[in-house]
Amino acid sequence: MIAIDAHYHLTCLADLYRRSQKFEKNKKKKLDDRSKILQDQALSDLIDYIESYRDTNTTFNMPELCKLYYSRLVSLGVEEHVHTTRLRESLLAAIPDLKEVRNERNNIVQLAFDCDRSKALLQLSNHDCNHEIVILSKASKTLRQHVFGIQNTFSGTFSEDSQQNSVPTMLLSFMQMVLDGRGITGSPSPDKPVNKPSAALSISQLVVFNTVKHRSTSPNSLPRHIRDRETPIAIYIAIKIYTVTRKESIINILHERGLCISYDRLRCLTVDIANSIIAHFESQGVVAPVQAKPGMFSTFALDNIDLNPRSTTCRSSFHGTSISMVQFPDSTEEEQGETVIMNPAMMGKNNVCNLPVSYTNVQQQISLPNDNISVPALPTTKTVKLDTPPSKLKETIPTANDWLEHSHQLLSKDALDAEDWISWAAYNAVKFGQVAAITPSMMFPVFREPAHSPMMIYHGMNVIIAVSNFLNPGQTPIMIVDQPLFTLAKKNSMEIF
Repeated sequence: MIAIDAHYHLTCLADLYRRSQKFEKNKKKKLDDRSKILQDQALSDLIDYIESYRDTNTTFNMPELCKLYYSRLVSLGVEEHVHTTRLRESLLAAIPDLKEVRNERNNIVQLAFDCDRSKALLQLSNHDCNHEIVILSKASKTLRQHVFGIQNTFSGTFSEDSQQNSVPTMLLSFMQMVLDGRGITGSPSPDKPVNKPSAALSISQLVVFNTVKHRSTSPNSLPRHIRDRETPIAIYIAIKIYTVTRKESIINILHERGLCISYDRLRCLTVDIANSIIAHFESQGVVAPVQAKPGMFSTFALDNIDLNPRSTTCRSSFHGTSISMVQFPDSTEEEQGETVIMNPAMMGKNNVCNLPVSYTNVQQQISLPNDNISVPALPTTKTVKLDTPPSKLKETIPTANDWLEHSHQLLSKDALDAEDWISWAAYNAVKFGQVAAITPSMMFPVFREPAHSPMMIYHGMNVIIAVSNFLNPGQTPIMIVDQPLFTLAKKNSMEIF
């Protein structure tokens, strides 16, 4: 911007700053609200823990209660400083018959139950059915208000926090208390890892998915759901069942019971995803997976793909060609951000668009050399001698010798122990302790042409070259095939390339 002497108008710059401040303020408010709800949940668990010792004449030390409270906060994913005085005041306000006692020897504040006050409160309390129904009515009203404030938008992929962000924190905390009971057991463990409440999270998503403002009174009405409250689990269950069975009836049965989206809605999503991906291919000019990262070393594999259904109701099979790609990141710290697939301009169509012609059009005529293939001579008369090994080879030879010596010692043993690693890969992994980076693998749209066709091999090599040059310019394209396809690929490369 500075190099081209560009500058913002003052009004535009001020508007940008205001929108940025508003965004940060809303983000901070959302985090503060979630933290406040989880703090209240931890306090409620601590109160239940104290109430469980009402009839045992137990005295509670405030430092121990603070440790229990902090441990519960950590298990819920909140790490904040615990104010001892505020915690004590909150406990005394929540439990009227709890009194404060100070130990004169060590000056530690302790909490204990007042027996006379407890008896009076027990006589005055009324836990009849009507009172409990009123409490449940208030709780349901509060939870519905939080549910109706949720808006979910499916972007075509599921991020790591998509389930957590699809439900209100208040509802998730309530489901945790219903399923797991109180979260404090009396053994503080602040170093304990955070356990994700999978069952409570799944049930909370189904509650959000099935909640409506006004239920239809017609007995023949079909279940309807709001798209803004479609949770990841409702979409995932339908996609998973469709991928495995392709059965419309199973998906609709589960939809009627509120477990997933309908089959019609699933077809709309699949068409929207397919058209959005095809539009992405058209915009970049090459058919490369949307998850592929530029600048990474990539390898490609080409092979036949066959589907022979065993079901007696199936009427067709598939025999074609598939191309897959594997990328190798340089480190384990590569950013794996969420990939937004959905394109609003391509959503709402009834049919799937065609793939680019450059990808689907396989040349039908190609000439290959005969089987008498000779290796061309090198265009040089110089003889290259390696008197000294390269520096990398110098570093590798001692490591290989260590592994050979280690393997030789293990071979002399009658039986191997659990910590004896005899393979080269396992030995080096244990010795150096390096964490291998995740290598993402992606698959291209399949071809109907058989893989053993010379035309298909030629076309596949062109596709791989185009994608490799697009994602990682300067890298030599690498194609992996089996032995029969290697023969065709070698003839293609020697004749054409």
